[in-house]
Amino acid sequence: MLSDSNFKTAQQSSPKISVNVPVYNTEKYLRGCLESLVAQTFEDFEVVCVDDGSTDKSIEIIREFVSADERFRFFTNERESGASMARNTGVIASRGEYIVSVDSDDIAAPNMLEAFWKASRDGYYDVICAGSTEFMADGGVLWTYTPKDFESEQRLDESEIIKAIPVFWSKMIRRSLYIDNKISCPKRKLYEDLATIPRLFSAANNHRSIPDILYYYRGSRKDSLINKVTGKQITDYADVYRLLFEYFEGREIEIEKIRHSASAITSQLDSDMAFISKKFIASKFTDTEILEHLKQLLLLKVSFLELRPYLKNLDNDELFRQIKVKRFM
Repeated sequence: MLSDSNFKTAQQSSPKISVNVPVYNTEKYLRGCLESLVAQTFEDFEVVCVDDGSTDKSIEIIREFVSADERFRFFTNERESGASMARNTGVIASRGEYIVSVDSDDIAAPNMLEAFWKASRDGYYDVICAGSTEFMADGGVLWTYTPKDFESEQRLDESEIIKAIPVFWSKMIRRSLYIDNKISCPKRKLYEDLATIPRLFSAANNHRSIPDILYYYRGSRKDSLINKVTGKQITDYADVYRLLFEYFEGREIEIEKIRHSASAITSQLDSDMAFISKKFIASKFTDTEILEHLKQLLLLKVSFLELRPYLKNLDNDELFRQIKVKRFM
């Protein structure tokens, strides 16, 4: 659990940026990831590696970097407690003013930290977002995201928060947003970034985005947990969206803004359910199993929406638009 005492102890020696790297059985890619951090053109940073019970040679690789570079630090979680808990451990252990998250199978551009710090205006902005690219093992590129160069002195609108790309990577976030607002990743949940990034954004007093491509995301790893089709994906989606609804409904904001937030969240839920149903259809399940999964997804969404107090008063046409997902209809 995040606490003020952990925060104060960590700040005794404070670099400007802490790079958090959760690790679990990624020995094939880990060295390339950590080497991309050693190669950074910015020097005032630390790397916090948190292993989640790896059984391959990941720990050996981490220790090699810790021995060679004093900026690298190594922590372990209880065996397989999940990526969400590894991220929480990284936040507690971090000593930097900002946190940048890098997944252990991905690559950071050599100027990533320098560009982030420059964009922060020497520590002024709470959140800085940058561009990213998803690449394949053969070197091909699936997509590139290039945000506009934009600065805002105001808090993000609730609907804008939900629409922001909810991933930890390609962002630099002030560490105190986690601590002061008691925001942490939910335990043992997939999609911990979807559950956490919107809450962090809502706590930020200002934000900035830059068009620089600073992060290289490794696409379609077959052994990645997120690419495996399981029933846990359905239940975790429900839990994550329940958490977001309860968070935004519990804030002291106007009812109309809550309605906008609810609409934005359900719109994102549409997109995510279409994504997960596509994976079911492309999986090795039988047609009967796929049909059952899709039915369960749709039933879950209908019942989920019915329980939301600010969606109960929608008329039939509005409710149908909320429920309708082309993948199902």
